Amino acid sequence: MAFYSVNGTKRNDRLTAGWLAFGYLAVACVWILMSDRLVAMVARDADVQLALQHVKGVGFVVVTAVFLYVLVLRELRARSAGESASRMLATVLRNSSDAISVLDLGGRIVAWNHGAERMYGWTEKEAEELEVRRLLPEEGQSEIEELLARIRGGEALVTYPTRRRTRDGRLVDVWLTATRVSDETGQLTGVALTEHDVTAELAASREVVRLNAELEERVRLRTRQLETANAELESFSYSVSHDLRAPLRAIDGFSRALLEDCAGQLSSTGQNYLERVTRACGRMGQLIDDLLELSRTTRAPMSVATVDLSRVAEQVASDLRATEPGREVEIRVAKDLSARADPVLLRAVMQNLVGNAWKFTSQKSVAVIEVGMECDQEGQPVYFVRDNGAGFDMQFAGKLFGPFQRLHSESEFPGTGIGLATVARIVGRHGGRVWAEGRPGEGATIRFTLSPEAG
Repeated sequence: MAFYSVNGTKRNDRLTAGWLAFGYLAVACVWILMSDRLVAMVARDADVQLALQHVKGVGFVVVTAVFLYVLVLRELRARSAGESASRMLATVLRNSSDAISVLDLGGRIVAWNHGAERMYGWTEKEAEELEVRRLLPEEGQSEIEELLARIRGGEALVTYPTRRRTRDGRLVDVWLTATRVSDETGQLTGVALTEHDVTAELAASREVVRLNAELEERVRLRTRQLETANAELESFSYSVSHDLRAPLRAIDGFSRALLEDCAGQLSSTGQNYLERVTRACGRMGQLIDDLLELSRTTRAPMSVATVDLSRVAEQVASDLRATEPGREVEIRVAKDLSARADPVLLRAVMQNLVGNAWKFTSQKSVAVIEVGMECDQEGQPVYFVRDNGAGFDMQFAGKLFGPFQRLHSESEFPGTGIGLATVARIVGRHGGRVWAEGRPGEGATIRFTLSPEAG
């Protein structure tokens, strides 16, 4: 069964041959008429004329033979080139990984390549006795009639997804492309089918859809869990801010009342104990406030805008100077710093970072705090707050951003250890990261980034 053949353009060939024959006949007639007259003009003697006539005949035969030789040689070369191209094209089509077949107008298979053998399981010889309907699933038996009707209706190319059945009964998903097959006169003789197996691609696509659905379900579940956790956190925050504060205020109030009303009845040791109780109540109150602030930074809705970070840092520095007007601190704030962030949350970041720097430089005679910006290797802004204060040992850098983590004693630098944890939460909500560098006694630098996509 021939898989592929080249249809010659016989009509055009006949037309070309006719014109060549007509041209040759015209030239021959002109040659015969003109050459006889020329011989008569050149030679008067009959013997000489006869000799010239012989020479003329021999020359005509030689010219005709050369002409025929050239024509035949060109035709043979063209035919050889065409047959070589046909063989190469036939080899490519025969060995294609796609199933390629040719049907006649009755739906019978007349050509079948190796790709079809591999895909469907029938050999080329077995396909000679095979109708294409054998390849169709039960629910698609009318497909070929519909396809042939479309081709007969004038469609040159038809393509669509469909299914095919293999010899062992498996169903495969294919992408079918059908084209017209015509003879040399342009008359429709059949249909060429190219079928690409997309079973694996469709299975992968279905798996992606399944995984996406599973992911969406997980997101919904996590969202519900997060909503539950937020509700519990709201309840906890309410308890902390109301239920715990009431007994704390009672402890503090009664302790102060004892100191004021019963001081004469208490020993110095007892008075010292009560003073320590009131101080502990104060620290506990501050801790509750810090916990609530940390909770708010996690739950508060964000409204991202372009923030003038230089102005925010200068305002924070001004507020700190107002609390301790006697301190001499040089605060350098770079000009034109800006960031895309939530204005309220970013202000909380600067309050904590500049406030920390203010606190940890309190034992320096010449305190310097610097707020600025650098660029990383990718050209993204990295904001920093640097000081020349107490610093820290880098082996403990990982503890800095956890709640209640302190690297200095309460007597050295007061605080609850919530500030940097709050900074880390806010920076994380903005898609950035925060890290610290420092040396004991030489100061510290806190750097942070904000996601370029924030907002």
